[in-house]
Order: sequence, then C-alpha cells, then structure tokens
Amino acid sequence: MFSFLWRTNLPVAKLARIINAVSLDAVAVAILWQFVFCINFTQRAPTIAQSVSLGLTVWLVYCADRLLDAARMDVQGPATYRHQFHLRHRRGLTITWMILLMVDAMVVCFGIDGSIQVLGIGLAAGVLVYGAGVHFAETPLHRIPKEVQVGFLFAGGVSVVTWPGVFAEPSKQIPMLVTVGLAWVLFACNCIFVAACELESDRAQGFDSLPGRWINQDGSFAGGILIALTASFAAASWVAVWLGCAPWVAGCLLSISFAFLSIVSFARFTSKLNRRISIQRYLDRRLTAGFVADSALFLPPLLCMPWLI
Repeated sequence: MFSFLWRTNLPVAKLARIINAVSLDAVAVAILWQFVFCINFTQRAPTIAQSVSLGLTVWLVYCADRLLDAARMDVQGPATYRHQFHLRHRRGLTITWMILLMVDAMVVCFGIDGSIQVLGIGLAAGVLVYGAGVHFAETPLHRIPKEVQVGFLFAGGVSVVTWPGVFAEPSKQIPMLVTVGLAWVLFACNCIFVAACELESDRAQGFDSLPGRWINQDGSFAGGILIALTASFAAASWVAVWLGCAPWVAGCLLSISFAFLSIVSFARFTSKLNRRISIQRYLDRRLTAGFVADSALFLPPLLCMPWLI
C-alpha cells in the first residue's frame, strides 16, 4: 500500500529535497509563525514589508550558514544533500545572497517601523555572535548547543514585530513570554531532530551538534529524548492554554506541531514501526530529514490559515 512512496523518481521527493536545500521550508515556517503571532497578539496580519523582510532575513542567515559549512566540508566524506548543493552552486548562491542582502536592507529601512528595527538590530547581533562561534572562533556561547541558540533566535525573529505592541499592554506580556518560550522549544526540537538524523555525516565532517555530543552512534538515544520532550511539550502547550497563559490559537497550534514532531520522531527512531511501513527508508532516502521536520512546523498554521484570516 505504501510502495508508491519509495519510488526514486517520485516528483514530490525531488521537490522536497530542492525546497530544503534552498531553505524555502525554513522561510515558510518563519512567515507562517509570524502570522500566528501577529493574529494572536496584535489582532492583525503582518504587513507585506514585515513578512518580506523576515523571509529574506531567514533565507540570508540559512544560506550563509550552509555556505560557510560547505567551505570547510570534506568533499571525500559523507555529506547531506543541502551541503553538497551549496558547495556545487556556491558562486551563484553567493551572488544571489549579496543581491538579496541589499534588497532586505532597503525593505527594513523603508518598510519597517523604528521600534521594530531596534529589536531587529539586537537579533542581528545575536545571529552574528552565533555565526562567529559556530564557524570562526569559539565564544562563551559555544557551550550552549547550537540547536538551542537557533531555536531562540528563530522564536525571537518570528515574534519581533509583535513586541512593541505587547510592551504597551501589560496584560499580554506573560502570555507573550510563555508563547515565545514554547516556540523556542519547538524550533530547538526541530533542529535536534535534523541533527539526530544527520549524525553520521555531521560527525564525519566535524560539525558540532547536540546529538553529536552524546555517545550514542546511531542517534536513537537523541531520538528517544526528543520523542519524550516533544510529547511533554505538546501536553504543556494545552495546559498553558487551559490556564490562560497562552492564547488559544497559538497554544493549540504549538501543541499540534509538538505532537506532529513527536510522531515523526517516533516513526524515524522506532525500529518496530520502521519494519512495518518502511518509514525510515522514506525519511532517509526520499524526503530529507529537514523537510520532514519543517513540515511539522509549517503544516499546522498553513492548514488553519482560512480560520486565522
């Protein structure tokens, strides 16, 4: 019944690999969750300039991170498809990166409010510190797993346009902090899932990751912790909504995303289920781990979009 999923020429598999390689899935996650935060805390959709700026910024950060990884990659060793893609197309991607950097700067200067620009500068400084610690020289933040740092910066990025309005309304500040905190954990778990799936290639290339710091060789230990963590926070999100500590819509979407990521983690790291429907082969060989993980983040808000607008 599932045999059609394993065809090597399946169009959706090739499309997923390309989408993940060029970081468009991460851009989709950022824009959709920015929309969720705006609807919940400002009762309006983000402006076009705000969404364009966030999408461009996320793409610029992800592309730069992968280009820097590709620059120090051992071409003889195992590597992920996205790193191979950035190595092969580094010249075109670098030119595109410089052009879009100028476009993003113009959008920020002429389309974003000053109060949001100030918060954005703070986030940009955090991204630079993260990048310097990962790619150039160790910083005190190197002790903090990069997945935790990325989750924090991503949660800050998708919520940054809502903070000026929240500062003016004290009643929204606690729910905002709780929601951002849950989003931080969700995005960090997403990164941990990808790193656990790519543990072998990361270790071969010398790339640091939280699962790579653990002894287990096949990622199953990291997977077990991830399953427990995402399942726990799926329940915690519902509790936050029930206690009134998080908005109903945002809390429900966070809980659904946690549950989705928990199910995907269970499918990836549980051998019994793998034997039943060969889903490990599907995740490893047909769809990239990054796209599968990101789908747990962008599908819930995307499918609920008609009710959010």
